[in-house]
Amino acid sequence: QLHQWQEDGSEKVDVILQALIACPSQLRFGQKCSPQRLGWLWLLVLQKWLSWDQKTVPAALQRETKFLLLLEELEKDASDEVLTELYEAFECTQNRHESDRKRKN
Repeated sequence: QLHQWQEDGSEKVDVILQALIACPSQLRFGQKCSPQRLGWLWLLVLQKWLSWDQKTVPAALQRETKFLLLLEELEKDASDEVLTELYEAFECTQNRHESDRKRKN
């Protein structure tokens, strides 16, 4: 039904879903569901939503969501120092991707 929404309604749904993925910690969730898992769930919803129009999830949003979920899994086996280093390395690669994208445009 939402796909039949007139004018820019479909785009509004895209923006809302992307916001849910980017800031899952702002939502209420149960004890068994972390913000990272909640973000992953909304990422899957966004992928399904965009597939109706044969669109894809922005690559940076997808990479960050997957990486944060991976960090959560590594929390059990790695020290905070190692997790911090991994996150900093990830941020560097994200910045590099962004710079490359801007250069191409």
